[in-house]
Amino acid sequence: MAESNICLIGNGAASMEAIIGLRESNFQGQIHLISDSIWPSYNPMLTTYYVAGKIDFEDMFPFGYSMDFYTKYGVNVYFGSKVVELDAENKTIKSAAGQVWNYDKCLVASGASPALPPIMG
Repeated sequence: MAESNICLIGNGAASMEAIIGLRESNFQGQIHLISDSIWPSYNPMLTTYYVAGKIDFEDMFPFGYSMDFYTKYGVNVYFGSKVVELDAENKTIKSAAGQVWNYDKCLVASGASPALPPIMG
């Protein structure tokens, strides 16, 4: 793979699996992960199980509750960095704080928001 600089926007399972796939395919370039979250990758679907006392807090983190995953795969992590601009023509990403990243390839894996139907109550 000729790319030397990959940016991932989002810190969910899609980004984690992309990191694993890149490194297991011998990608040697830089990987930058940009996320507005301050937490390591977690599964929000497990929150109700945690709140109900069915699982421990750490169990919501399928890739681990520390920076070990990111260190193991050589990922530059930028937690708490909300992306406000992606310029595909110039291949740049800008955060709300004004930080700018250049990339050769970019994966937008920022997740989804629930659709709330316009129903009263």
